[in-house]
Amino acid sequence: MAGTSRILLISNSGLSMVKFRTPLIRQLSKKHRVIVACPKDRYTESISTSTEFRELHFLKRKSLNPIWDFMLLIEIFLLLVKTKPALVVAYTVKPAIYASIVCGMCRRPCVAVLTGLGSGFIGGGVVRKIMEALYRLSLRFAARIVFLNESDRSEFFRTGLAEPSKCIVVSGEGVDTDYYQPRDAISMSHWKETLRIGYIGRLLRDKGLLELGKAVQEFSVDEMELCLVGTIDSNNPSSLSEAEYQEIASLTNVTTFGFVEDVRDVIAGCDFIILPSYREGLSMALLEAMSMGRPILASDIPGCRELVIDGENGYTFRARSVEALIKVIRKAILLERDEIKRMGQKSRTMIEDHFSSAIIIKTMEHIFDECIYERIK
Repeated sequence: MAGTSRILLISNSGLSMVKFRTPLIRQLSKKHRVIVACPKDRYTESISTSTEFRELHFLKRKSLNPIWDFMLLIEIFLLLVKTKPALVVAYTVKPAIYASIVCGMCRRPCVAVLTGLGSGFIGGGVVRKIMEALYRLSLRFAARIVFLNESDRSEFFRTGLAEPSKCIVVSGEGVDTDYYQPRDAISMSHWKETLRIGYIGRLLRDKGLLELGKAVQEFSVDEMELCLVGTIDSNNPSSLSEAEYQEIASLTNVTTFGFVEDVRDVIAGCDFIILPSYREGLSMALLEAMSMGRPILASDIPGCRELVIDGENGYTFRARSVEALIKVIRKAILLERDEIKRMGQKSRTMIEDHFSSAIIIKTMEHIFDECIYERIK
């Protein structure tokens, strides 16, 4: 039976709440009344059947309009006044910034979970300076700031964006190891001996897709097939254009799947999962693949390198480099099938030992309980 204390979870999408945080919400609901607030999408209906849902009308992920952001600030303030939560947990950049400010005004504890630093932060320039100013202003009001890798925390220390005593590193958001169980490989390819490498995620330039497309051109259909899962995100400034996407999709050794609700069949149909990203929080696509017993190929960048023991469960390679991608794909092609299987088994063991939902939920519950206790102490 859920308790009377309320925990308010805020995110920029229903998709991330359902796909990444359902086990956490289920566990929190045993002790608290859980309220989920995010923009309405096709996933929020399932949220409203399992817990209380509040729609955020002014949370626009990629909008730089200060009027929309001010209205979001007011909307979060009114939500806190109405729900009176014992704790607010804000995921992703905008919710973390604006919820922290409002919680400071309302004297409510806020846990800011930075699942990534944002494409504007990565890109630098004026947008980064604005984001740094907003982080510096807002995070002083957060009770805890959770990062998903040590490099992001170190970056905030170095630039003075957050107080070290408030900052915690948690190894991702956890993977449901019962849902993402190992499976024997299934064939999705016309070329039975072809090495199948899968990419699962948003089709963004800062995910390294332009470099990946150029690298794939260097291989024949008899050597490797790229299974490309994802759609263009027109609201993201880093999104591939339609022309860039079609150039990759037209390659003879590329199979496109578009958006896939349940990626388990795609993962099971691949020998490796690849992510040539420029920077991550901690990649859920790689974590899910590892849980299903697949080795990974990942950029040697924050949010990816933490998941690879080079040569044991996959390989890392230099980011933003077509040559490095060609080299690592060639290395994967030359592996024997038994070695690929052994590497996949190592991936699964790593998930069970360090990254499972059960482990991460215990850590997050401890953080939440500390913040609630500090408030009432």
